Amino acid sequence: MPNLTATHSPEPKNTNSRIFDILVEECAAPESDRPAFLYNWPCGEYRFQGALGFGGKIRSRSTWSLNGERHHSPDFFVDCYPEDLTPERLEMITNANRRLEELRHG
Repeated sequence: MPNLTATHSPEPKNTNSRIFDILVEECAAPESDRPAFLYNWPCGEYRFQGALGFGGKIRSRSTWSLNGERHHSPDFFVDCYPEDLTPERLEMITNANRRLEELRHG
């Protein structure tokens, strides 16, 4: 099994670590999931759950293949299962996506 903690260094924070900060702060993603996120992201989708329930995910808007290698768009967003959406979760998703957009263009 790979050493997942080796991928995370607190300083300086890379973009993926900042993305996970947003998931923790806006959607209550579990901090204990950070090493796995940093090891696996970017990918087509990553289930972090948190306050968004089992369907709480960050997704890449597009994935494509080039010479057999998968590539992911830098354009990504947070969502959850539609049947689990509540006004509170919608607010969390909206805030997270706003901050992700600011990070991308900041």
